[in-house]
Amino acid sequence: MKTYGISLTKSKFLIVYLDSDTAIPASFIETFSPQATIICFNSAEMAWGWIQVGNRADLVIANVDVSGLSVLEKLRSSKIVPAPPVILITKTITSQLQEKARRLTALDVFSIVSDIDKLTMRVDYLIQKEAYLHSAARWENVDLPELKIPIWKRLLDVTVSLAVLIMLSPILLVAAILVYIDHPGPVLYSSKRVGKNYKVFDMYKFRSMRPNADKLLADMSAHNIYGTVEASPTDNTRCENCIRAGIPCQQPLFLKEKMICEREYVNAKKAKAMFSKFRNDPRVTRIGSFLRNSSIDELPQLFNILRGDMSLVGNRPLPIYEAERLTTSGHVQRFAAPAGLTGLWQVTKRGKSKGVMSDQERIQLDIQYAEKFSFRTDMTIMLRTVTAVFQQENV
Repeated sequence: MKTYGISLTKSKFLIVYLDSDTAIPASFIETFSPQATIICFNSAEMAWGWIQVGNRADLVIANVDVSGLSVLEKLRSSKIVPAPPVILITKTITSQLQEKARRLTALDVFSIVSDIDKLTMRVDYLIQKEAYLHSAARWENVDLPELKIPIWKRLLDVTVSLAVLIMLSPILLVAAILVYIDHPGPVLYSSKRVGKNYKVFDMYKFRSMRPNADKLLADMSAHNIYGTVEASPTDNTRCENCIRAGIPCQQPLFLKEKMICEREYVNAKKAKAMFSKFRNDPRVTRIGSFLRNSSIDELPQLFNILRGDMSLVGNRPLPIYEAERLTTSGHVQRFAAPAGLTGLWQVTKRGKSKGVMSDQERIQLDIQYAEKFSFRTDMTIMLRTVTAVFQQENV
C-alpha cells in the first residue's frame, strides 16, 4: 500500500485507488492532491482489507482487471454504512461489464484508454459536491466576494428600465390583456433564478402557456413526435440502483431546498424534454407564440431590473439546478456579477457565423465579465445588443 499526496486528514476528500499500474494513480496525485488524499493499492485483497477495518473512504476507484469487481461485490454484501461510491475502470468496456456494474450499483464505468478526461471531470465533481454538502453555507451563505453594485451601474439600470417601462407601458398593458383574454389566469409567470452573490429571486415573464400546462403533459402523448415516455419514479431522492442496494443516495443535489437524486433528476429532465418535443405544442397559447417570437414575453424582466434583482447587462440568471453545478472554485466567480437582461456571451454569440457556443465558453465569458465589467463594457454590450435586434440571426 502507498499513500500519495499529503498525510491523511479528515477534512480532505479520501480516494481509495486500486490499480496495478502506478502511472495513472500518479497522474491523479498531480491533479487532485490539493483537494484529496489518495490511497493506492495494487491488490483487491489489500484494498478491501483497508476498507473493511473501518477506514474512511469517500470514493473507491477500482480497476476491473485487478479484481476491482470483487471489491465492489464485497462492499455491496457488507454492512458498511455509509458505503462509499465506486467507479470502475478498465481497458475495454463490454456490455456484460456494464450490466454487472449496473446491478452492483457502480457509480460509473470508464475506459482508462479513452475516458481519462471524463473520469477526471467526474472525480472533480464528486470532490466539489462533497465539499458543498458538508459546508454550512447554502444559497444565502455561499463563500463569495460580496458584490457591491457600482453607483453608475445602478443609476443606469434604474434610469433606462424606468424609461423603457414608461415608453412601452401601452404595449405591456395590451400584452397583459391579450394573455388573459386568450386563456384566463395569471398574466405573469415567475421562475426561480440565481443571480449576484448566489441570491435566488423570482424572474418574471409574460405567461405564454396555458395555466395548467404541466398537467397537460400526461394527456399529450398523441402529439409527441417520439411517442409515449414512461413517467419518472415517484421516489426522486434515490435512483433505482441505490434503492435496490439499500444505500443512501450517491449523487445528491439540492433543488428548492430539498435533497434529490442527480441521476433521477437528469433522467426526468431528459424524459420531459423528449416528451415536450411536439410538432405544434398545444400548451402554448396563440398570443404566447407571438410573445415568444417577438421577445415581448421578456419585457417584465425590466421590473426585476428596477427592483435590483437583475441588471441591464450581466450574466444569464440560471435555474437553481444549473447554478448548483457551478459551485466549484473555478466557476463560482461568475456569480460575482449581477444577472443581466443581456450580456457578454449573448453579443459574442451573435458575432459568430452560426451562433454556436459551448457551455464552457459561456462560463468563461461570464467569469471574464464578472472580473472586468465597467461602464464602457456595459455601454458597448448594450449598443451591440440593440444593433443585433435588427439582424436576421435567430438568437
